[in-house]
Parts: sequence; structure tokens; C-alpha cells
Amino acid sequence: MKSQRKLRHTFCFSYVCALFLFVFLFTPSISEGQTYNAAGVQIPGLVESSSTGAMVEILHEAMNRNTYKVNIEIFPAIRQERVFSGTKILIAFPFLSSEVGEGKDIQGIKSEPIHYKEDFIVNLRKNAEITTIDDIKGMEIGLTRGFPYAEAITQNSTIKILYATTDEQSITQLLRNRVDAIIMDITPFESILKNFSEKERNQFRISKKPITRDPSFIVFKDSPEGRKLSQQISKTLLQMKQDGTFEKIYSKYGVPVTAWTK
Repeated sequence: MKSQRKLRHTFCFSYVCALFLFVFLFTPSISEGQTYNAAGVQIPGLVESSSTGAMVEILHEAMNRNTYKVNIEIFPAIRQERVFSGTKILIAFPFLSSEVGEGKDIQGIKSEPIHYKEDFIVNLRKNAEITTIDDIKGMEIGLTRGFPYAEAITQNSTIKILYATTDEQSITQLLRNRVDAIIMDITPFESILKNFSEKERNQFRISKKPITRDPSFIVFKDSPEGRKLSQQISKTLLQMKQDGTFEKIYSKYGVPVTAWTK
């Protein structure tokens, strides 16, 4: 009888030890002070360099609050997708819902929204006002290569599209009458306008309402480590919205509250 009890105790002890070892070995470990690599894509006012831009500062702050560090490298949009699919990058930003998920270009775990991409139609004041997508049928429209746009524009056979390599180039093409209008997120558009003269700025007319408004996210690799980090950072991002950090950082870059609130 005693030997049976001893055997059961030995078995239970061995089982607990084995379970502890399994959890230790297979639970993703995120160490304090660990540095992660992130891939960003340049967007004026939002992602300007590895240390400047509203989104960049928000990511740094969220990581710091969790005692992590982040090494941000800026890539062209097309290359960013490629490096994120590799093994060295755990974090990439920003991406829209339409870009992430099963059957989409990007596979990963989305964070709490960090920004709302509001695309407006911009044309010159000397021409008729444009307010909706229907108004640009038959026109030549400027878009920036590498960024997502509504299918009502990109898949519309009645609209001719001229792609620019940067937002600033797209604005310049409009000024030079190479396109009838451009479609652009209002945040980088207003940031880039500072580089133009007052006379040039006064030539633009912006549609009264955005034609699309989509949340954008930080995306983490769909791995045990990525999922755990995503949960921690999303929780911190929500706290940063509530404690005024988002408003403080975005206002520093002249971005309105509507750009990060629902």
C-alpha cells in the first residue's frame, strides 16, 4: 500500500516536472530590454525616419513602456512587404485591414488601430469642384505607387491612372496639369504642402469629405512571439490613447484628432 502511494507520488511529481518543462520550452519568451526589428514605409508626417514621424514615435513609446526597444528601418512600400515575409523582421507598419489577413498580401496580427487613412480628392481651383468618385470618371487621376486605394478607383475602367513614385511627385504632377486630380491621404498631403509656395498652395481644392476612411495598424508576425507581443503593445496603445499620449504626439506633427479617432 505504501509502495503504491509512493509510486503515485513519484508519478505525480514526474508529471508536474514534465509539464513545467514543456511550458518553459514552448511558451514564447519575451525578455525585458529585448530589441525587435521593424519595417516602416515612408509617409510624410507619419513615418519620416527611424526616429521621427507620429507613428514612429508612437511605436517607440509603446515598446519603451513594455521595456523593449525597437530598431526601425524605412523601406519602399513594395520592398517592405518582402522583408516582412522574411525571418529578421517581427513588426511592420502601417497596413490597412484590406492588406492583412487570410488571402491578403500580408499575413500577420493587427494591433489596436493607430491611424485612420482618409483619402481625399484634390484638384486645382481653376477647374470644376470634384466631390465623389463618380465625378472623376473619364479623368486622369494621380496615385502614389505602393499604397492601397479603393477598388472603385483602381478597378474602374473609366478612370485613367498615372502613378507617381512619391506623394510629392504626385502633387507636382497636378500642379503641372499632367493629371486632372490626385487622391491622397490628407495627413501626408498637408505635411507636404509646407514645401510649396503660398501661391502654389492656394491653387489646390480639397474635397469636403474623404472618399474613403480606413483604419491602419502595426502588424506583427503570426508566430507565438508575435502574437504575445501584439497583445502587449495593443493594450499599451489603448492606454496611450486614453492618457493623452496619442494626442500629444500627433499634434506635434500637426495631425488632427480625427486622424486617430473613430
